Amino acid sequence: NEKSVAWGPLVVGDIRDSAAMQAAIATYRPTAVIHFAALAYVGESVQQPAEYYSTNVMGTIAVLDAARAHAIENIIFSSSCATYGVPEALPVRESSSQNPISPYGRTKLMGEQIIGDYASAYGMKFAILRYFN
Repeated sequence: NEKSVAWGPLVVGDIRDSAAMQAAIATYRPTAVIHFAALAYVGESVQQPAEYYSTNVMGTIAVLDAARAHAIENIIFSSSCATYGVPEALPVRESSSQNPISPYGRTKLMGEQIIGDYASAYGMKFAILRYFN
């Protein structure tokens, strides 16, 4: 949203476009990446799972690969409470079982797992945010 970017340039593109991700990072040289880009409608994800897996999973890989190529070690990932699915108990805790029941929730859980794998293999540091709204 252009109106939300008051203090710097807005880069518009497809998160799955690796070349565009690489170019944006090379141009602006951030010290960290905050990854909020995703399709985010649970019901829609059931109707269009391929689009959700492509955008949310492959897009996350494109972000991580671009960050890694430019030696960016710090990643913040916007996940979702949808990774928990139907909770076994309330309140839901960070340590609660993750059993997503929608393609959207599964893509977010996959994103978390992929980021963990990149951190283990490439020394990245990360924080994951799971929203309950």
